Parts: sequence; structure tokens; C-alpha cells
Amino acid sequence: MKSIFLLLSSINFTLLAFGQTPNVKKYFEWYNKNYTIENPVFSHSDTEIAIVTRFNIPDGHSAEGREQYVDSLLTVAEQQKRFGDPVVSILNLKSKELINIDYGWAPDFSVDDKKITYEFQTSPLSGKRVLAQTLSGNKIKIYEKLTKEHEIVASPHGKEFLLDPIFIDSNDIIYKIGDAVNGAYGGGIGFEKIVINTKKAESIYEPKQNFGLFNLIGNVHKNNKTIFFTVYIPQDNALWMANKYSHLLLSQGNIVHDFGIGAFRSLEGKLAISEYDSLTFLDDNHDLRADTNFLFKYKGKQIVKKKPLNFAYENAVLSPNGKFILLSTESFEFFLMDTNSFKKTKLPLPKTAAYGVSWSDDSKKIAIVQAHEKLQDTDLISLFQIH
Repeated sequence: MKSIFLLLSSINFTLLAFGQTPNVKKYFEWYNKNYTIENPVFSHSDTEIAIVTRFNIPDGHSAEGREQYVDSLLTVAEQQKRFGDPVVSILNLKSKELINIDYGWAPDFSVDDKKITYEFQTSPLSGKRVLAQTLSGNKIKIYEKLTKEHEIVASPHGKEFLLDPIFIDSNDIIYKIGDAVNGAYGGGIGFEKIVINTKKAESIYEPKQNFGLFNLIGNVHKNNKTIFFTVYIPQDNALWMANKYSHLLLSQGNIVHDFGIGAFRSLEGKLAISEYDSLTFLDDNHDLRADTNFLFKYKGKQIVKKKPLNFAYENAVLSPNGKFILLSTESFEFFLMDTNSFKKTKLPLPKTAAYGVSWSDDSKKIAIVQAHEKLQDTDLISLFQIH
């Protein structure tokens, strides 16, 4: 009996060490004709997600040959100032009921799912491009689901705007300070934390400039109560963005990891933090397509694993815990890959591009937003459970 137990333990250890083929199940899909879907975020329960929906007013290439239709929509938008504005909504996964909350972006659930924080779109946006000027004055709000009350918890100074709020715990929210960072386009330049009960704000990362250009702020990574975030620091002067940036991961003012100096490359979706000093990095953003992609695992500053990704793919997004990578190919096929075994499972999805990918905090669920295969100007969101 003891030898059988040891054998089973050895098998289980092997499976754990080398990974298995991901077991993925699609459990939900939804669309609303003529609407785009942005910023999907999972609640902590299995009953709902929050999304941002917008009536799709075609622009650019999608408007070519449809001028009369587009003009009719712009006329409506002129008469109804909020016609094409982004709307923060809650989507019930059982009934498929959509509850509209307010105009805005980037919702996030509180730990107990009783509140939602979001960036309130202050000025009407219909028919306009999303630029720093159109985001100017945007505030951080909270929506109480039980009482259906809205509350402003943080406001910008001057022409800045606030964006991308995240609940750190039941009473603290961290959010970005935004400004024009790439010509007319906006982005994050600093972080603040607000205590909901007292409305006391605390600076996490002050806006800074190097060579006359703002340091750029990336995404927040949470591990227990520790906050990590990416920062891109200009290393020279250029018209809108620097030619070279340093690429850093910070926590509490300290550099956790330095990814080097070079042309700007986004680290978003390429990092996973399992512990303070345990980092997974998907290095696949190269100047030359012929360069080899690698998956690095670090313990502190030391590389403990380095594996080449010797297969072709177009885009890849790493899960928050570093155990999985969502891959898409040039032919718009999607796979979920285990980062230990490199074994893949194909996802049953339409062969169209993915415009948005969101993971649950525990990396057990993933949301994928694509253009609907048959309905023009319409997005489709698909949810998958990873077992």
C-alpha cells in the first residue's frame, strides 16, 4: 500500500511540475446588435460581469461606402448628446439581463461585489474620438448596487482626468491620473489611492517628466495586498513619444524588475506575479519577427526557467498567475496553453480578431471580445471556465 501511495504521489507531482493540457469550457456568450463591448471585468461570484457598451457609430475604414448611414447616426448624436457615449453596465450571466449604471469606463467590483467603481465620462462623447480633450474632467465614481446610488469619490485637478479605478480592498481604490501623452491621445501619468470612508487621497506615484515627456503608467498587478505597476520612463526627447524608454516594474517606490532600455514596448498582458519575488515574463515584443520569443520565470533577480516558444502565433496574453497563455494565430484561431507543458487547447471561437481579453483575478476564467461574425458593427463576448 505504501509503495502504491508513493507511486501515486510521484505521478501527481509530475503532473504538477510539467503541467497538463488545459481543460477549458465555454459557458456564456452575449451580444447586443449595433453595440461594441469594452472593459469586461468578472465579479467575485459566478453570476455577473461588468462591461462598457457603446452604440457603434462607424468611423475610418468601417465608414467607407456607408456615408449616408453614418451621417444619419451623427445627426442623432447631435440631437441626443449621450447617444453614442460609453455606458457602464452589469450583465447577469443567468438571465442575460443588462442593467445600465452610468456613463463611463473601466468598471471594477468591490471585494464583496456590493459596489462598482468606474471612470465617469463627464462630457458628452457621441460622434467624437476618445482623446485626452474629450476625457478631460473625468472623475471616479462608486455605484452602490443595493441602493442604486452614485457617489463621486475623486475628482481631477485642472484639465487632467482620472481613469482605470481598481478596488484594493473594501475601502480603498487606486486610480490613474491621466493627461495627453501621445499627441492628442491620453494615458496614465500617475497613481493615487483614495480611502472611500474619509475621501482622503494619497499619492502612490507622482506625475513626472523626463526630457519634457511624461513617464507613462501601465497596469496594476495585485498580489494579496501588495500593489505592482509598470512604468515607462523617457530616455530622450521626441515630438510626442520618446525614441527610447526604460521599462520598469515598481512596488512601493522600489524597482522590482528592470526590463531594459529600448523602443517603447508594452508589458501589459506579458507579466504575472505569484509572489513578491516570483515573476513570469512573456518576452515576445521584438523589433524583428524572426527574433525568438521566450517565457522567463524569475525568483528575485535570478532566472529560474527560460523556455523558447518555437511556434508561430500572432498575439499572446499571460494569465495573472502565470499558468496560462491565450494565443491567437494569423488565421484567428485561439488556443489556451499551459506554461509548464506548452500543451494547448483550441477554443471554439469565430475566426475574427479579439479586441479585448480579460482574466478573472484567480486566472480561472477568461473573457474574449470579438467582432460578431454575421452582424456588422456588433461585438460578441465569450466567457470560458478553466478547470
